[in-house]
Amino acid sequence: MTGFEPLGLDHVVLRVRDQAASQRFYTDILGCTLDHVNEPIRLVQLRFGVNLIDLRVLDSDGMSNDSVIIDYTYSNHFVWE
Repeated sequence: MTGFEPLGLDHVVLRVRDQAASQRFYTDILGCTLDHVNEPIRLVQLRFGVNLIDLRVLDSDGMSNDSVIIDYTYSNHFVWE
């Protein structure tokens, strides 16, 4: 048995305090491109080659969105394909 053999990295979700500054870092320094913006959940999705980096706003109370009660769907994570 060889175990888990991922095809690759699908996406990474990062909760950030300053979404605009984080977006500038990933686009200006690392060369990512803007893929999608979902304003209702305050998500900026950046393309890094075939992979995605999602930047979600982390409020001062530690939540990613005022309307979301602690839900690990919105925590920092990465997903393999």
